[in-house]
Amino acid sequence: MSVIDAQVHAYDRHNPRRPWAGTLPGPPAVTGDDLVAAMENVGVDQALLVSPWSLYGSDTSYIIEVYGAHPGRFGLIAPIDPYEAKAADAVTTWGNTPGAVGIRLMAGVTEGFRSEHDEVRAAIAAAVAKALPVCVFCPQQLSLIDQLARLYPDAQFVLDHLGLAQPLHPPPPEHPFADLDHVIGLAQHPNVAVKGLRGCAPFPVAHSPSTISGSLCLEYSTRSESTAACGEPTGRALSNWSITLSPSPRSVTTCRSREVIGTLLWEARSKRSSGGRHAGNG
Repeated sequence: MSVIDAQVHAYDRHNPRRPWAGTLPGPPAVTGDDLVAAMENVGVDQALLVSPWSLYGSDTSYIIEVYGAHPGRFGLIAPIDPYEAKAADAVTTWGNTPGAVGIRLMAGVTEGFRSEHDEVRAAIAAAVAKALPVCVFCPQQLSLIDQLARLYPDAQFVLDHLGLAQPLHPPPPEHPFADLDHVIGLAQHPNVAVKGLRGCAPFPVAHSPSTISGSLCLEYSTRSESTAACGEPTGRALSNWSITLSPSPRSVTTCRSREVIGTLLWEARSKRSSGGRHAGNG
């Protein structure tokens, strides 16, 4: 059974052909070849490849290129700003893209984002129509995914990074896990899964991200019929070793022992390719 990493990023060097829109701490490039080498080094078979919003915005051309160079290795996730022109059409197009397994709603960094806005509703409806789970990036704004889950019960949402602050530079937050009770509370929604990948900034030793993530995943699974996934670094910037729950609640498995891994987004692709509708908890 394959070991699947819950989230990795890949990006090219800043260049005229594909210029960066912003910056991202780490190496000047993390190519598809780099990712595959890192994955093979730690025994990861496949990974969910998220296009880095801070560098490329909604341009997914680089991860599509990486997918083409490494067939079968990656499932692709596109970041979406629902207020961009024809965003819903872009989601529909993405659903027809080879390798696409989900979208990432950049709710926490989208100015004026409101869960009930028509633009948001249209983007989510397009995702549901294409059976694409919706990852939600909303650090320290957990009320957003709570609202989304209530408003759009037919959509499958995935909370990115436990909804916690992900500072890329020290100092770390004084109370990095202050919102964990709110995260656990999301288990009331059958259409919310959680993904807890370790942040790049140093955390207090007493709050080891790998320890807290593993505990949270186990706690979340006992309260929800959905899925949880978490991870810690492989050693290369922005590449994470996954620890995930199988789709069956209360059954926890880890990559470290190379047990069975059930990744919600990857399963969605299989269901879409076979003509089935992805709904609920996967």
